Amino acid sequence: MMHEKPPQSAAQPDECQLLTRRDFVHNSVLTAASVGVLHPFALAARESPAIISGQKPRNIIFCVSDGMSAGVLTLAENYSLLTRGRGTQWLQMAACRETVHALMDTASADSLVTDSAAASSAWSCGERVQNGSLNITPEGKEKQPIGMAIHAKGRKFGLVTTATVTHATPAGFAVCQMNRADEAEIALKYLGAVDVVLGGGRAFFDPAKRNDRKDLFQTARDNGYTLCLNRRELLDATGAERLFGTFSDSHLPYVIDLPKTPGLEETIPSLAEMSRVAIQVLNRHPEGFLLQIEGARIDHAAHQNDIATLLREQLAFDDAVAVALEFAAASEDTLVIVTTDHGNSNPGLIGMGENYSQSTQAFFKVTAITESFDSIMQWGRQRAKTRDGLQSNELEARIFNSLKILPSEEELPLLLQALHDKPVEDLNRQLGSFYGILGQITGNHTGVEWIGNSHTADPAILHATGPGADEFRGWIRNDTVGRKLCALAGV
Repeated sequence: MMHEKPPQSAAQPDECQLLTRRDFVHNSVLTAASVGVLHPFALAARESPAIISGQKPRNIIFCVSDGMSAGVLTLAENYSLLTRGRGTQWLQMAACRETVHALMDTASADSLVTDSAAASSAWSCGERVQNGSLNITPEGKEKQPIGMAIHAKGRKFGLVTTATVTHATPAGFAVCQMNRADEAEIALKYLGAVDVVLGGGRAFFDPAKRNDRKDLFQTARDNGYTLCLNRRELLDATGAERLFGTFSDSHLPYVIDLPKTPGLEETIPSLAEMSRVAIQVLNRHPEGFLLQIEGARIDHAAHQNDIATLLREQLAFDDAVAVALEFAAASEDTLVIVTTDHGNSNPGLIGMGENYSQSTQAFFKVTAITESFDSIMQWGRQRAKTRDGLQSNELEARIFNSLKILPSEEELPLLLQALHDKPVEDLNRQLGSFYGILGQITGNHTGVEWIGNSHTADPAILHATGPGADEFRGWIRNDTVGRKLCALAGV
């Protein structure tokens, strides 16, 4: 529940103290209980042994906050304090003495700024590839993805995401494909090779929506998968041998928009719930597993300069990290890596007011936002197609009801212009879209500003804990991360 006024500690959290692993495990279990994701293996959590150099994990859980700029960690911490009365799991992990820290160079083979396909491929096959391709070198050579290599060794492999399950980041661990956009083709390569598949993207498996009319749902059944098409079916499927769940035709809806559609919260599982079930299914097999967990829509919200939506997605990812860490604490032979593939648009809280005295109060306004920019835009474009068209007073009322801000007389016409895909002149050309204009207007009130609407070349923060974590220390390239992962996995 949101506080009526910002607590004094929200903008200036207590100085972080290094935690022992025992303290960290204890706090992790309390965190999971408070968000309703406590599960059986959390109850068995105990102090894990110290990290031993050269030790190899039985299980690897690789958590990706897609498109998370470094500044998001601070914003998410304060947003969590304001809205949930507690900090984030990620920063608590950073405070643990046994967590290993690294900064990761995120470049691709052909650009200092990577896309998600090239980034995930670097982690997967240990080589940098060109943006847009999956595990295919610039010379056209296919490199075996880590998930396929692990599966071939008789171990289990899973993918969990809030995007389409065939999207660039999960696909990077699973397939070789020249063009990441070929999601219908990527879907054909999953079944039988990936043991747990959970997320969006139902349309790529549905015979009614595939151009070739292939029924990949039936293919999944024929390959021994338990199918889940809603949250209840997922939560009941922990005993499955293989698990396939798609909960939306495209990406899963933004968390902030779920309450707007009656029944949607009962249909769409959280990332933490998908992660918990995936771990329970994969862990039934003694050979060990690799699981990638992706908070994908953090990246999408950053592209749209939508800070409230981004932070809600980041906290949903943070809850999934808690699930992974609790399991690792209980199992003692699990490596957990938490990172991002690249930055995106680099949101940051700027100083507001004299001596920056209004910065805390300004940021607090983010907590009042109840709808994504994307939802507002989709509504506006549908309304514009009606006989009367979209009126400026209607758009003003929608923005006030959803964002709790009033655009000025100068700002409102710019929004209407951008909504109709008419370019708005802005010296920063990336910010001349509807999203960019609305982000700037919102930033005038919240103090959160953006440098653009695309990926950045900033180094990514990487944290690791568990056996093998010591390999991920200091300054490291993304393809080096991939080679170390493969070595630790024995592939």
